[in-house]
Amino acid sequence: MSQGVPLGSPVHGVTGTEAIHETYGLTGQGVRVAVVDSGVDYKHPGLEGWLGPGCRISFGYDLVDNDADPYDDCDGHGTHVMGILAANDTRVQIIAPGATFGAYQRAQVINISIGFPDVWPDYPLSHTAQYYVERGVVIVAAAGNQGVAGLWRIGSSASAPGVIAACSFDASQYRAFYFTISGVKEHIDYFFSPPAGVDTDTDGSVHLGQYPIVSMALLEPDNTDACQPIQTRLDGRVVMVKRGGICTTDDKADNARNAGAAAVIVYNNVMIFKGHNALPSYISPWGLSPDFNLKPDVCGLGGFILSTFPLSRGGYATLSGTSRAAPYIAGVAALYLQMDGTQQADAVRRKLMNSARPYLSKPSDKMLTSAAKQGAGLSLNGDAYHTQPVSSTGSIHDEAYAGCCN
Repeated sequence: MSQGVPLGSPVHGVTGTEAIHETYGLTGQGVRVAVVDSGVDYKHPGLEGWLGPGCRISFGYDLVDNDADPYDDCDGHGTHVMGILAANDTRVQIIAPGATFGAYQRAQVINISIGFPDVWPDYPLSHTAQYYVERGVVIVAAAGNQGVAGLWRIGSSASAPGVIAACSFDASQYRAFYFTISGVKEHIDYFFSPPAGVDTDTDGSVHLGQYPIVSMALLEPDNTDACQPIQTRLDGRVVMVKRGGICTTDDKADNARNAGAAAVIVYNNVMIFKGHNALPSYISPWGLSPDFNLKPDVCGLGGFILSTFPLSRGGYATLSGTSRAAPYIAGVAALYLQMDGTQQADAVRRKLMNSARPYLSKPSDKMLTSAAKQGAGLSLNGDAYHTQPVSSTGSIHDEAYAGCCN
């Protein structure tokens, strides 16, 4: 085995955000963005360590403890989302560094990276989101992470009409451990995105030694995920186990260590291809919405995203999901509103969809990945600023004929 540096192109280079920052000078300055989430570690230096008027995070509220302190040093979800939007940090590639963030009235953009799967658009959270969209507020909501669960898996409040349902593409470059497994005939590049608080800087290549590699699929076919105690002795060997199951990665590692393994490789059934800028995330859900509207709307980069995390949990984390894609798109909306603050929510949604680039699942014959998976495609921020909004979300459900027949 040997370790090295990751491959791919920078996150913002894929979507054109760098060009927007540099060419147009847009940072979201003057745009008010509200984030509804688990709270934020506003003491993080990447978030400038301040909460209050005139600060990056100007105001917050804790609806659980019913006070005006949104501090979060436990869950980390909201801190990660906020970092994608606003972190002033060289490690994190952010979207709208000049916007003002908080939870307050008269927000122009609201990001909702929480939701509930398998619910209809009349669910209370969806109903509330639609109410504000109809009053001109741009609302971006995570579509959910049930990509392996089949069709009609868009959650609330993403399923609400007018809300921008954010699907996810994987970033083509991310901070991770990268090593090569060299066999007699084949060489396999392996990427591992570590948990929060682990520094992933690599410099060149380091020989890690030679170990025999065995697979749980061959050793114990009924325990391929190593969620059960491993009966076979693995002394001095590296064991490959399948991701998932009814246990955590730590449980898998404990079971392998108890069997004497030198290391564990957790493998997935999703491949990473060198040379592709971004691919739809396998966890990103399939539409349509339960009432047959075409959802999701547009995708952002949500797979393998490095962002801020509570200082008590390491300060940074690489996480995946549509919860990360939503703030990416919300940040793009803030940049657009800085340029033209008169636009209403529906015009912003259509502009983002019109400028997106759909992913070709089969480039050789120009076969597009289904719109039920990627919506209009990956949001290309560089194109959104000179595109006329003309498209409208489709629907299979024709309300003119709804309930016509008994």
